[in-house]
Amino acid sequence: MLAQIVALSMAETPLTMILQTEDGAVAEIEAASLVMSVSGDKLVVTNGRNNLDFELSKLTKMYFAGDASGINMVTSDLNNEEANVYTVDGLYLGRYDSVASAKSELPRGVYLVKTSDGKTIKISVR
Repeated sequence: MLAQIVALSMAETPLTMILQTEDGAVAEIEAASLVMSVSGDKLVVTNGRNNLDFELSKLTKMYFAGDASGINMVTSDLNNEEANVYTVDGLYLGRYDSVASAKSELPRGVYLVKTSDGKTIKISVR
């Protein structure tokens, strides 16, 4: 049995997984705490509150709908935190004295930042 846990950061609009079968039937499940497993010829999807199962051979589409960006404005208290900066594909770029200094020195793009207080945030440099 193959088990896969999908961990998602929830933004204001709940993220939903949509599954469609070859007969056009559509099912939705909230993606928070989503766990998917394959048992024999069945795909089993659960989030701890709801459970769905599908015959794999009849499943035609599976996708997410909603807001998964999780990008929020950085508050001024985080701007002063020491920052370890990474590209979105995980390449470590270095340590900066503060999030604010990282934003002023980095080229345009989206970055992941781990602050000295243990928070991980996304920043956009324009």
